[in-house]
Amino acid sequence: GLVEKILPLFNCNQKLALSAIRAAGNIAASIDEHTQYLLDHSIYQYIAPLLSCTNQKIRKEVYWLLSNIAAGTRAQMLTLFSLNIFHQIIRDLEQGEYSVQREACWIISNVLHSSTIEEAQPFIESKVLFFMKKFLISKDTPMIIVVVEVLLILLRVIYFTQFSYIQVIISSNIFVKKLKNQECWIV
Repeated sequence: GLVEKILPLFNCNQKLALSAIRAAGNIAASIDEHTQYLLDHSIYQYIAPLLSCTNQKIRKEVYWLLSNIAAGTRAQMLTLFSLNIFHQIIRDLEQGEYSVQREACWIISNVLHSSTIEEAQPFIESKVLFFMKKFLISKDTPMIIVVVEVLLILLRVIYFTQFSYIQVIISSNIFVKKLKNQECWIV
């Protein structure tokens, strides 16, 4: 089938690789069964070499594909942990081009939506919210919503694990201050 033909193209020239990754991303964006088909056909074997690629266009497409996998079933989301890529994703959230930062944020959001308290804990420790704050001051409404959702998820986790820490965050009003200073309000 199609999957067996496009996966080897991930490691071809940039133009062909981008098209193949985008096609796989569209497959993963459809239904959970299609995402599972990609996983069953060792998609990570083809993605792994691309994770160290410095090309931001390829990185963006790979992250979009991974965010679609993260948005699948809980079992599919958990497969991302085997790649050991969250440090890199968080680094790209801080330093990547805007399009890469955006997809990195979506991966983290999709992972956190299905995570347990234990699985979400490393994201709190990584200070991921600090790197997401740039979206709160952007005019990118979907990203503002995603960051607020991530904030709520992480605050719930912190509430259950570090109640004193959450009191500090709430009393600082850091997110309220950022939102009040914005001209663009979500309606």
